[in-house]
Amino acid sequence: METTDSNSASSEHDIQLFRDLSATDGASGLDLVLKHYDPRSKAAIFDYSWERLQASQGNIDLATLRLCVRLLPPGKNGLNYHDKLCTLIIDDLPKESQDPGLLYAIAQICLSNIILGERVFFRIFKYLELLNIAIKNGSTEIVYGEMSSWVEDQTAKALSYLNFLKCSYWLPAERNHFVTPELVQTVVNYLGCDILNGLDHAAHDVLSALLALLRTPVTLFQPPNKAEALLIGSSSTLPTLDDCDSFIGQKLWNRFRDLQDDYFDSNSSRVFRTWFQWVSYAESRSLELEGIYSPLYWARVRRGLLKGFAEQRKYCIGILRRSLSLVRQSIDAPDMMLDVSRRREYERQYEKYSVLFETIVLDRYPNQVQACLPELTKLLGPGALIASGWVKTLISAALDPKMQDGVRKLIGRWYMEFVAKEQGVVVDHATEGDKFLVDGFLPWATQGTLFTSSLSSTREITICAHGNALVDMLTKFILMLPTALDRRLLLVNVLQSVLDRGGKLFSHSVLYLLEGLLNGFRVRSTFADLEPSDLELVVQISRLTGLPEIAGDFCTVMCAEFCKECPSFSAQVPGFNDLMLRFERLLIAHAMDPIEGTGDQTIPELMEKGTPLQVFILRLEHTQHMSIQDSRFETACDEVSIILDEYEPELGELYTVLEALWDEAERQEFRRLVVIKLPSLIFHPCCLQVLVKHSLDDATVNEEPPLTKLYVKAVDRLRKLGETRTYLLSILLESLRKACFSQPKVVTILPLEELLVQYIEKPPLPKKELLFEASAAETLQRYIPHRTYDFYYGRREWHAYANLIDLLAHFPADQADLTKRVLRRLIEPWQTQKAPIPIITKWKNAFQLQIMLVLSEICISDSDAEWYLDSFRRALILEPWPRYRYLLEWIISRIYYRHKHLAPRILIYLSKSNDADPRLVASLIKLAILVAPLIDSEEFALQLMLHLIPFSASSKVQVRHEAHFSFPIIWDLAVQKGWKSIVENSAFQALNDYIRTLDRFNAGAFTIRTLKLNVVQDFTIFNIFQGDYLRLETPEREMVAYEDFVRLQEDDMKAGVESPPPSIPLGHPKYGLLIAPHEDLTRNHDAKGEFNNDRIGPFQTKSGFDLSSLIPSTDLPNASLKRPASVVLVASLIDNPTNLGGLSRISESFGLECLYISSLTHLTAKDFQSTAVTSYKHLPIKELKPASIPAFLIALKRQGYEVVAVEQTDRSGILGESNSTKERGYESVGMLPKKCVLVLGSEKGGVNPEVLAVVDRCVEIRTVGVTRSLNVQTAAGIVAFEWWREWGGTS
Repeated sequence: METTDSNSASSEHDIQLFRDLSATDGASGLDLVLKHYDPRSKAAIFDYSWERLQASQGNIDLATLRLCVRLLPPGKNGLNYHDKLCTLIIDDLPKESQDPGLLYAIAQICLSNIILGERVFFRIFKYLELLNIAIKNGSTEIVYGEMSSWVEDQTAKALSYLNFLKCSYWLPAERNHFVTPELVQTVVNYLGCDILNGLDHAAHDVLSALLALLRTPVTLFQPPNKAEALLIGSSSTLPTLDDCDSFIGQKLWNRFRDLQDDYFDSNSSRVFRTWFQWVSYAESRSLELEGIYSPLYWARVRRGLLKGFAEQRKYCIGILRRSLSLVRQSIDAPDMMLDVSRRREYERQYEKYSVLFETIVLDRYPNQVQACLPELTKLLGPGALIASGWVKTLISAALDPKMQDGVRKLIGRWYMEFVAKEQGVVVDHATEGDKFLVDGFLPWATQGTLFTSSLSSTREITICAHGNALVDMLTKFILMLPTALDRRLLLVNVLQSVLDRGGKLFSHSVLYLLEGLLNGFRVRSTFADLEPSDLELVVQISRLTGLPEIAGDFCTVMCAEFCKECPSFSAQVPGFNDLMLRFERLLIAHAMDPIEGTGDQTIPELMEKGTPLQVFILRLEHTQHMSIQDSRFETACDEVSIILDEYEPELGELYTVLEALWDEAERQEFRRLVVIKLPSLIFHPCCLQVLVKHSLDDATVNEEPPLTKLYVKAVDRLRKLGETRTYLLSILLESLRKACFSQPKVVTILPLEELLVQYIEKPPLPKKELLFEASAAETLQRYIPHRTYDFYYGRREWHAYANLIDLLAHFPADQADLTKRVLRRLIEPWQTQKAPIPIITKWKNAFQLQIMLVLSEICISDSDAEWYLDSFRRALILEPWPRYRYLLEWIISRIYYRHKHLAPRILIYLSKSNDADPRLVASLIKLAILVAPLIDSEEFALQLMLHLIPFSASSKVQVRHEAHFSFPIIWDLAVQKGWKSIVENSAFQALNDYIRTLDRFNAGAFTIRTLKLNVVQDFTIFNIFQGDYLRLETPEREMVAYEDFVRLQEDDMKAGVESPPPSIPLGHPKYGLLIAPHEDLTRNHDAKGEFNNDRIGPFQTKSGFDLSSLIPSTDLPNASLKRPASVVLVASLIDNPTNLGGLSRISESFGLECLYISSLTHLTAKDFQSTAVTSYKHLPIKELKPASIPAFLIALKRQGYEVVAVEQTDRSGILGESNSTKERGYESVGMLPKKCVLVLGSEKGGVNPEVLAVVDRCVEIRTVGVTRSLNVQTAAGIVAFEWWREWGGTS
């Protein structure tokens, strides 16, 4: 018994020893120990291990399993144990399916024994084969051996077996691997099988691991001799590597070919990863694939490139490029035309295409996209070998809504220019059966933002550059299409897409689409090719709702033009007659609908006895106001205006009529045709006469008269409407101007102050919707000349501002109190600004200062001149914008001109000023120069010259230059006036002669500061509102033009309007060199999107990828997480977040193992993240306090690292120099060790002594300049690069 216990104890000890050796995979140590055991002892150990293995619960004990496999009995006697062990492993695998590391280890153990390995893998193969057949046949039950079960219950087991196969192919290539044609075929058959439960994904993972394995020389399962082959008893033929070539080279494509198209859309990137690895494998083995000659092959690759995400698209680019290298015969397919004799040319062009796709679609940097457009034009131009389908794929992918708007704009605009200039063959983009233009391009091209952002307006033209480019492109397509059928189909496809999208389409885009199609058919003269069904679509388009008035009429005209060109059958088209009726109405210059049901015939006696207004009132009462409702309102207004021209009404009559019309206008919510009738009626001279007469008569009454209340309400409401409806401005301000001239006292009755201030401070400008109407009107005029913008909306907004300015310039002198209040309100925000003042402020504009310049001429008296001077001076002190300062200086100089006794104040301000505010000093000098000729004072000029001498030597450039410009001006004035105290002064003369030799004195005006101003001669309406100062530096919009005032005068002469004398002359145009030429608004570009196709050179590809990087690793997944450089960077002594962010970026880019910093809170700092970008998300960053650095470095040294400090010391070696040292005994100290810890010092103190004490060596970077130190980011980047230079080629 004691012996037995002793043997048992010995076995336990031996078992533990073997298990320890097995757990460490110490095969050599295990074999060495086993040599000392006889077979009987080995068998005992095996039996004991086997019992423990069978009794284990849960996961397999790997150490025990490895020991059992190592001690399996040899020959036929051990076959029973092989079967049992195989069954145990097979049954246990489903439990281990979630742990790749465990499956990897089990596969490693199984394949260490050829008999066991073959049995395990063969049984897995047979199970997967039977399950696949059952799924393929639609069976619900699977029979395996003597057992059967439901197919749906076996999915988890199949997944575990597939995962096991995948892990087995991760084993190193020199290990045995079980690969047979039958097994591979079975795995391939699982592609597209039971996608929801993951069998398809698992099959792809198996094939991915297998293809990655087979790229290197691999050991396949082969029995070492015939005896063992008999023991295995396999029913399959074990293959050679050549067998794999011939099998994998063809069978995989057969499966891909049989799968449905939607499989390649929904299966993410796995299918294209497998496909890419398959093609890469074929390339590495120089195989010829039959599939590459199939049209379906290229169609599916292109489809994957179009619809996939970034990873999938990279695989597709890889498939494209590597497939071309496999071509041995010419290809004639819709998506690939290749002449094998020119294969290298094709490969080069498709390689360039791949780089362009990568830059545009994958990288998405707008500046890089813009830079590569000339190369894209060259690649796809005449002589291009790229198949049209790939071009469409690139453009469609670039225009995808998920792309950045900037990139989409660049590519979309490039494509429109590319087509319009016929720089390449694109005709098949719109041919029969190809809907790229309609489905791929137009969804982008019809976005509203593209039209609104390219809408430009001048006095001469309002144009939408994007819309015009779209017109040109569609016209070009119609002209290029070879057949009548193609042209018809393009028309039908475009119109049908418009109807299908309905309200989701930007309404004005319909006009440009119609115009492009119409132009193309008209130039080509191919209307006869159309059919009745085509015109039915045209008629449907003409009935689209949601278009504004002019746009709707223009749509009607273009649709009618289509129908008019097809007289033989157009009358048969439903809706044609209605369309032509609407078109004919548009041809009438002044159409008026008849007014029905007025009820006049029922009151003949009253009509004969009453006054015209009484008749109008009776009609109102009799019809219960129906006579002025809806479309009758406009006619009623015209009728009342005619009555007022001939008849002076009574107060009660007038009030009743105006109140009724105003109430009706409110009821109709002041629609356009209603509101534009109101100003001319309300401000009719006859009405104003009654208003003024009775307002003055009732002045003593506390309560405001009803008519006055109505007028106050009307003016206030019209003002508010004018702020948003700019088409109302012209008629409103024109009527108010005439009212003030005809009845000046109305100024005291109407609330004009608020109207003037609001329109001056925030001048209403037309919204985009109105500008689109103006653009449509300009095109509509070509078809119907009288249908102008004025016909619909009246005159443009510049006519309104001409009326406003002219009113102020001719304002009745006896009503100046109003203009004074307006001027004070305008100047208030300018003088009360709080510093610091932004350069551009939304509430400020030049128009405000221009109006203040006009008002200053009539509103400032001697009593308040000083107040205004102080106010404008405060505004000048605060204002930074040169154009506004120019106007403020002009205003101040005009005040001094009219109140000359105040001019000496300028010299006082100059004497008290210093260089602390150079901008103010320069303005004071300019003011003095402007005023000096006006006051004709020798003493003033002499004192000014004395001030200019020190200013000419000022350290402030602005002050010095202003003094230099000013000195010769005063000298010339003194010579002209004969002021001897100046001209006989030799110092003055010498300085004058010197300044005149300076280049800048003789140069023309290139800034607003250097622009000359004559306070008297330049004071005209033209110079104020169209002067050169508006065109220098950043040009500013001109609110009015000389022509507007000329037209106003002509209108006054025709209407007999008499205006008070002007306070400011109109002046005459003087267009000099500063007048910029009109911008070509028809060119389709913007400041950020302009490109030049003539410039072709290298372009950036920031995130380019190497095709080989797409091939998965053949090792365990977590092995790929290992960083490529064995370098640890310690930056705990650095506390600047910007520097730490840069170090994060450097560490990640160079593949360093880890970055240590003093605190992880730095990662959340804004400066850190802006510098690091996203690098910290892909790099291990850990916390290491400065005090713990020495102990940490010592611990790393125990692990085999060498510690290198980047620091200048007396023992530092020069980085990268093998024998550099400052003392003997430190050879090669400048070279970096392979396993390296880099220590960086703080920004100020460097590496402290406590850390230097534990480092192995120090290195410094050789510099040759005066500055000996580098920024820590720069230094780290140089050192990291040097490590790769030294060790990058070693494994």
